[in-house]
Amino acid sequence: MILTLLSAFFLCLAFPRISLWTLAYVSLVPLLYEVQWILHSQRSTSQKIRVLIGRGFLLGFVFMGFFHAWMFTLRAWAQWWSIGLLWVGLSAYLAIFY
Repeated sequence: MILTLLSAFFLCLAFPRISLWTLAYVSLVPLLYEVQWILHSQRSTSQKIRVLIGRGFLLGFVFMGFFHAWMFTLRAWAQWWSIGLLWVGLSAYLAIFY
């Protein structure tokens, strides 16, 4: 799980707010290493699939959460809890596709 979070962190650094674009080329290497480790583990096939889907969701949720942090600038038009709920919901929805 640490390698998945490391991949998400590198992806976040590669995008415009920080713009270390060269990290985009190597950001998925920790995730691929973790996928390979999970696939070669002694778990059953259904457990491997569940773990891999969970790791993909975690990567997508962290990355999309960072990418959509601009929503918190909308505090002048909405309450903080509604913006937070929208942010978590959108991040979770888009994480499904990772």
